[in-house]
Amino acid sequence: MSNIASVLKEEIARLVRRQLRGETENLKKASSRYRADIAALKRRIEALEKQISRLEKMVPKKAAPIADGESETKLRFKPQGVRAQRTRLGLSAPEMG
Repeated sequence: MSNIASVLKEEIARLVRRQLRGETENLKKASSRYRADIAALKRRIEALEKQISRLEKMVPKKAAPIADGESETKLRFKPQGVRAQRTRLGLSAPEMG
């Protein structure tokens, strides 16, 4: 009887291995497909980042005009402009205030 039991166990193990082999093959194929997709996406990200850096180099920097703009906003009246306005109106300096 032990012979029949061992043969039955071996047959069951063989069938289980065969069934699992088919399922694991599908998983292996999907895994390799996902790895290929991930690699392609990484390459695309690299290319896009290089393109961004190239485009950023082409755009002129606007840091210097901001500093000039601040000094212009602080000074509201220029002495030359006040003098020109005064002469246009025909007023003296004490009359202008």
